[in-house]
Amino acid sequence: MVDCMRERVGLGLKLVDEIGGLSDDAVAVAVAASISGSPFRLTALLPLLTFSEKRGRQALAELEELIVIVALEDHYRAFVSLGLEPNSLDGRQAGAHAAPSPREQEVARLVAQGLTNYQIGVRLGLSERTVETYIRRLFRKLNVSSRSQVVAWQMCQENVRLPLMANDPVEHTST
Repeated sequence: MVDCMRERVGLGLKLVDEIGGLSDDAVAVAVAASISGSPFRLTALLPLLTFSEKRGRQALAELEELIVIVALEDHYRAFVSLGLEPNSLDGRQAGAHAAPSPREQEVARLVAQGLTNYQIGVRLGLSERTVETYIRRLFRKLNVSSRSQVVAWQMCQENVRLPLMANDPVEHTST
């Protein structure tokens, strides 16, 4: 457990070092988010931070402005900087950071719409297994490990924010 936490903190610090020029609050939020994992909620990070929710929101805005994170909904954020997976530290992951093909980008758009592999296959005239292959390639090229991270990448490409989901609990703001 300690090794896992140490690795996550190291990844957060590596991310902060690569970006540079962040406020102390943005650094703290980025490191706390790397510990929490992506996607994350600010309310989940607050116990790890020594400042108010208002300052946390300002730090999130700074990270969003620099396109380090993207808002998935009003309450969730995900990293756009895709070097947060432990197996990417040495840069030897095959295909990492290669541009997705037009077909992979099409699959990413459908993943972002919430379609299952089967539904994507029907829409594109592909087998479910072929869709799985495209998604695995996307994961490798984008250096991500979840569909939600593909959604975050896709949203960044389109500069889009998803609306708040109706069943999502409301996050209260304290000033």
